[in-house]
Amino acid sequence: QAVAGQRVALNLAGLDRDKVPRGSVIATPGIFGQTIRFDARLNLLPEAPRPLRFRDPVHLMLGTARAVGIVALLDRDVLRPGESAMVQVHLDRPMVAHRLDRFIIRSYSPVTTIGGGVVVDANPNRHKRFRSEVINALEELESGERSFLLQKVQELECAGIRELEQSSGLGRDRIGDHLEALEQAGMVRNLADQWLPTQTITLWQAQLVEAVERFHRDEPLQPGLPRAALKGVLPGKLRQKSFDMLVADLLASGELEGEGDLVRRPGFTVRIDPKLQERLDRVEELFRREGAQAKNHREMAGKLGMSLEQINPLLQLLFDQGKLVRLNSENSLHRQTYEQALDLLRRHFASHETISLAEFRDQFGSARKLVQALLEYWDGLKYTLRREDVRVAWKLPGKTES
Repeated sequence: QAVAGQRVALNLAGLDRDKVPRGSVIATPGIFGQTIRFDARLNLLPEAPRPLRFRDPVHLMLGTARAVGIVALLDRDVLRPGESAMVQVHLDRPMVAHRLDRFIIRSYSPVTTIGGGVVVDANPNRHKRFRSEVINALEELESGERSFLLQKVQELECAGIRELEQSSGLGRDRIGDHLEALEQAGMVRNLADQWLPTQTITLWQAQLVEAVERFHRDEPLQPGLPRAALKGVLPGKLRQKSFDMLVADLLASGELEGEGDLVRRPGFTVRIDPKLQERLDRVEELFRREGAQAKNHREMAGKLGMSLEQINPLLQLLFDQGKLVRLNSENSLHRQTYEQALDLLRRHFASHETISLAEFRDQFGSARKLVQALLEYWDGLKYTLRREDVRVAWKLPGKTES
């Protein structure tokens, strides 16, 4: 075995020499990745022949790797001999870097050693210059590993242990110890194996509440916002279980109320004024009158002088009230007509083993498309079971045995 600080030779079987270019690194799979930029503390030697200016190119040596780097000074335009500054180095080729790795820089021409430094963050975002918060954050990272890991969690917003291993270069055990301490300090929280900064949790929960309020304003006739739609407010990398925990917190605190798959703000109800009730009555009466001859939603809306967009919220209210039965996205029946159809089905199976679409169409006296939607609806409820071109009774409630 070899331990940190030792220099050893390795025999890598099955790997050609030309597949190992200068600067290659041996590492545990999935922990290290290549980078094309890194943040660092750069020190310019007192004997450097000239100052280093913003975006000056340099030759950079890190380990056995070499690259040309462009030095972006973050808090000044010129770094003078003997001075030190936080910089972001942009590389002309990928290399493996790790926090606290040391490097050397040489002037581009002539090639002379002019300084060196220490990597602070091997996988940073691009920084804007002259931002005090950027410099302060880098100096805090420089001061300790735990602060460094916290910033990685903040950058990722939500991350699993493997992601943090890759972005920080730290070992799993050290990451776990730091996260436990940060959680005890109230700075991060574990949601279903995803770690989130508490500030992000507060922000995202506020966004969820705002999204529900906005939905109530835009869709006052809807009883609530589906959870699946609410999840779309937050980044897709947030797992479903983590999202469920965020919503559970809001339900527990009274910020939201839940009913089935819907969430709403406390106290919200659909307010049905006389004008709205009149429109609901017109829609219900049309479906009652049409009975088995009811058309699709668009055609029914046309009969009332409405558009599909206008009738949809009215239909939803009637579904919620149980006055209409939605068969699919295009077809519905009045509850009374639906119960008549269900009774017809029961009576048929009292004396028959099977029923075809054509048979039920003739018995119900309806169009083929509506009957097909009705039979498929019953299939979904497991009232019937399709076998080739016919259906048999399955879990049909109230079926009378012959």
